[in-house]
Amino acid sequence: MGGIGKTALAKLVYSNVDQFDIKLWVCISDKFDIQKILQDILKDATHENTSNYSFGELVEKVRTVLNGRKFFLVLDDLWEDDIRLWIELKDVLAVGGRGSVILITTRIEKVASITQTVEPYHLDKLSDSECWILFKNLAFKDGEEKMYPRLGEIGKSIVSKCCGNPLVVRSLGSLLRSERDEGEWVRVMNMDNLNQLDGQYSTVKQLLKLSYDKLPSHLKPCFAHLSLFAKDIDYPADYLFYCWSALGLLRLCDGSCLEHKIFIELLSRSMLQDVKWFFDKEVATFKIHDLLHDLAGDVLGKELAVVTRSNISMPDSSRYIAWGLSDLSDKEFPEQVKARKARAFVFHYEMRSVSQSFLKGIISEMPCLRVLHLAGSQFEELPSSIGKLKHLRFLNLSKNALLRSIPESICKLLNLESLLLDRCIQLKQLPRGIYKLTSLRYFCLTTCQTSLVGTNFNRLPSLQLLELHSCMRLVSFWDDEDVGRLTSLRKLRIVNCPKLATLPNSMKLLAGLEELVIVNCDELDLERGECLSGLLSLQKLSIVGVPRLSCLPNGLQSAAISLRYLWIIECGGLAELPNWIQSCVSLQDLSIENCRNLLSLPTYITEMCNPWWRRLVSNSACP
Repeated sequence: MGGIGKTALAKLVYSNVDQFDIKLWVCISDKFDIQKILQDILKDATHENTSNYSFGELVEKVRTVLNGRKFFLVLDDLWEDDIRLWIELKDVLAVGGRGSVILITTRIEKVASITQTVEPYHLDKLSDSECWILFKNLAFKDGEEKMYPRLGEIGKSIVSKCCGNPLVVRSLGSLLRSERDEGEWVRVMNMDNLNQLDGQYSTVKQLLKLSYDKLPSHLKPCFAHLSLFAKDIDYPADYLFYCWSALGLLRLCDGSCLEHKIFIELLSRSMLQDVKWFFDKEVATFKIHDLLHDLAGDVLGKELAVVTRSNISMPDSSRYIAWGLSDLSDKEFPEQVKARKARAFVFHYEMRSVSQSFLKGIISEMPCLRVLHLAGSQFEELPSSIGKLKHLRFLNLSKNALLRSIPESICKLLNLESLLLDRCIQLKQLPRGIYKLTSLRYFCLTTCQTSLVGTNFNRLPSLQLLELHSCMRLVSFWDDEDVGRLTSLRKLRIVNCPKLATLPNSMKLLAGLEELVIVNCDELDLERGECLSGLLSLQKLSIVGVPRLSCLPNGLQSAAISLRYLWIIECGGLAELPNWIQSCVSLQDLSIENCRNLLSLPTYITEMCNPWWRRLVSNSACP
């Protein structure tokens, strides 16, 4: 039965076993592709890009990683009942140490019988009392059910018809959370689909559609477009937010974070699953349950085309293309694919390689694209014809280990809002005219350059987020004189730049900066100069893995009134905390972790005498 909790139980087991040398998790879902499974195993084990390896190379590398090691591997949501494929995969994994375990979740009895070496565990449905507890916690606020005894009676009748399916219970409980009209509860109780619920896929999905039907109108297209992303895969939430914006699904006003509000509302209605969070309660990653994913696809209907081995054609009505084939190294763009009005093209999986002719085909056959999501695909050049996609708003080229340069023609994309080039480790230079991208709001970059001086991206008037990720050779940042042009910059993230020595003094001109994240910068000296003074709007400061930090710069006092979140983690040189921290009247979260030279905390922290300090989290290594 879908939604019964198989994956949730597997996660609980996965999180609580510690007697193994290595733990691995691979989601299979619809297609049993041994090459992709091996890619995912190797990626989970080594955290390296695995998309360029041949099948033979993958087999050898997986065997090398697992050889003699006692491993725990979860294969989640297995559908394939061809025993030959299972034997082929099992032969690769047979090199593990004694006591290795492969845990499989599946809805299909035949799959269990083919793969089992012990008796399968059949997950029981929830009891009516367990369903009621889950439903009650979602449909009512704490203790509120006592104020509505009649609704409580109806609610118990509703959950008695849910066949013990927690996904259905969660969906209906979330649906009725803000509803106190007895007639609406009775209508749900008497629904034909609920009375006929037998655990079958189609019936469960029809009940989930009720939750979709009750969504406010502005949430419906945001939910439907979740189907662009592959099911049961962790995606950065930013990808989703940028796509929503690019497709015109957000009505931004006053710079408010509408996308976060929409996401939280979908989550509160149980339309999203497996959300992970950053320290500051902002969304990090998300998944969508396969049943909800299929429902979102049904909503888009013929506008969505999912390309697989068995289905490579698409109707002219296709507006959203999700490409599920994984090796395009020698492939031409299919002649039968005609989608002149397509608005989004998304690779569902990381590609081993993509030919130039295929890339040119996407561009020439889909001139109206707003979203082009090629993350994880491998190619050395982006065709210069990219400049013809005048409607393009979202371009994701991240995790391309071969890409060396970006054509100057990209500067013609005057509507481009998001450009993601992070983890493009071979990228040598940016177009000189990048400053012409006057609509660019989100820019993530990895480069092998030693300096960004003269790159001109510090002259982007609409830029709100800048992330420098894994710039392993970067020593110097940008031109001092031009930083003041970044008047819209709200978030600056510098991650894994081990040779970066200083930040420019002109950073103090970023009066609108609200978030500064610095992670794993071994040579960075934040106490030199005045780079962190003048940040009057700074709300979030995270410094992780900066060993040369001995004390927070005094220039940060300018942010004392605005600062709400402060994290100092794994900064081995930190010896003291400045007294001005007690002036941070808006501070909500303070986390100090693994700072071995910080031998004591100031009394104002240990005594926690400040009445305005609503929550203090301190995990210091102090004795």
